[in-house]
Amino acid sequence: MPKILAVASAVDLDFRYGCTPAWWQLWKGLYEAGCDLIVTPYRGRPVESPWWRTEPNPCYREGELFASARDGLARLKRDTHLRRDETGLWTRGPTALCGRRFWHWVTPRWQRHLERIRARARHRCR
Repeated sequence: MPKILAVASAVDLDFRYGCTPAWWQLWKGLYEAGCDLIVTPYRGRPVESPWWRTEPNPCYREGELFASARDGLARLKRDTHLRRDETGLWTRGPTALCGRRFWHWVTPRWQRHLERIRARARHRCR
């Protein structure tokens, strides 16, 4: 049985910028085709399903904190969401430094999380 590890933006269909019904249909189709599917979101919480196994988001709190900070900056700029600015705000200064430090801390945690999932899946096969 083939195994697939899917890292999705958000598995909750009601989550802004999250998963679409098309992803759920694809995952259900993979299950019906005989795939062992593990889904983990990098934003939001996992959603249980009879068609896939779920793994939690290892950086849920950090992601929500980052989203709140981003939304707060947008409100300071009197906007509804923060647009990516390649020439200014995000490429230099304190915001760029905070963003780099955030990702330097989160990325290794995600790498360890994905390795643990893979190790458990290998152990389950034996």
